[in-house]
Amino acid sequence: MQAATGRSPSVAALEVEALVEFAAAAGLDPGTGEARSRLAGELGGRGEVVAWPPGRNEQCWCGSGRKYKRCCG
Repeated sequence: MQAATGRSPSVAALEVEALVEFAAAAGLDPGTGEARSRLAGELGGRGEVVAWPPGRNEQCWCGSGRKYKRCCG
């Protein structure tokens, strides 16, 4: 992805309450991929995303506080 776009992939953690509120404000159905994608884009614009994949010795993106290689890696 980085070679094609010049940007590294990132992950936006979506919370149900935030998705429902965002969808209502935008006039979208919160059960659709469009609503999730648009909220993820909004979070990306605000810098509320995590670079993917994390380095092996970095903290895991899931918020456990453990190193990625010992948690979700």
